[in-house]
Amino acid sequence: MERTFTRPLGLNLVLFPLILSQLLLKPYFPVETHDVVNDWAFITYNAIFFLAGFGLLTKVEVVEALKHQRRLYLLEAIVASTLWLIAHQTNHLQGTGGMVVSVVAGWSCGMAAMGYAARYLNRDSHVRKLANEAIYPFYLLHQPAIVAFAYYITRWDIPVAVKILLIAGLSMFASVVLYWFLIRPFNPMRALFGMKKTRKHTNPHISNTPGRQVKRKMALQEGWW
Repeated sequence: MERTFTRPLGLNLVLFPLILSQLLLKPYFPVETHDVVNDWAFITYNAIFFLAGFGLLTKVEVVEALKHQRRLYLLEAIVASTLWLIAHQTNHLQGTGGMVVSVVAGWSCGMAAMGYAARYLNRDSHVRKLANEAIYPFYLLHQPAIVAFAYYITRWDIPVAVKILLIAGLSMFASVVLYWFLIRPFNPMRALFGMKKTRKHTNPHISNTPGRQVKRKMALQEGWW
């Protein structure tokens, strides 16, 4: 399977189960509600995305191939997204055609993003570690924050562009504040938001190696006697 998926645009094979899931389920779940009872078309679609990423993008060979083919996926993403926007504006490609173009655009944009990330962002840093730990809390916080601010701001008599900037900026600020001051420092809150417990803070200037501990103990004894 790795040999197949590492061929040029080989990851597009995942498009078949993605499109098939919508062809089979959309007639029964036409309204996108995102709930686990009335929208199995949406749930299945995203489950395939998740399983494809979990099963394929954890393979070094697949990621390397994706990195080298990133321009192909970017070109595919541009073409599919352009067709989708044109269809959306002109009311063409309704029904099955629009759904297929939408799925191709979503998949190719994701693959292009992963390819360029593998090429240019595949390095470690303190910022990455902080951001990686905050992924799930932000995932849980951002939508309630957006809804809370949008409930009031959408009623204001100001330009739509200003509303968008205010909602995006304030929801981001609120998510950062809630995460940094109410979730990140406290282990009970960390557990509720799917984070690992923090260890007790130690003085970074004092090493805890066995040799250092012996020297520190001897120094304390000499000082005492």
